[in-house]
Amino acid sequence: MHLRRERSRKLIETFKASLTSFACEACGVDMEAIYGPLGAGYIEAHHRIPVAQLEPGQTTRLADLAAVCANCHRILHRNGLMSVEDLAAHLRARRGWPLAAEPRPEDWQGPDKG
Repeated sequence: MHLRRERSRKLIETFKASLTSFACEACGVDMEAIYGPLGAGYIEAHHRIPVAQLEPGQTTRLADLAAVCANCHRILHRNGLMSVEDLAAHLRARRGWPLAAEPRPEDWQGPDKG
C-alpha cells in the first residue's frame, strides 16, 4: 500500500506536448525569449489542486495543470494555496517594477570599454 501519492511523468509529458506556447501562465515569460535555444520548450507543470489534497482515486486531468516558469512555480508553492490567476493579477498590478539584472545604459561598458 502506498503511503503517498505519486506524480505521473507521463501526464506531465502529455501536458507539455499539448502546449502551443511555453510562456508562463502567471508572468508571461517565455524562456526561449530570454535564453534563446537553451530555453526553448522549457516550462514546468503546476498542479492547480495540490496532489496531497486529491481524494483517493481522484486523477489529475490536463486541465488541472498550469504551465509556469520555475520562478513562479516556487512562488506559488511558497505562498500556500495561491492560485496561478492570483499570482498573475499580483504581477499585473506590479508592472513597471525594475528588473534587478537589467543594466542601465549608462553603466554598460561594452566589450571595448574597460
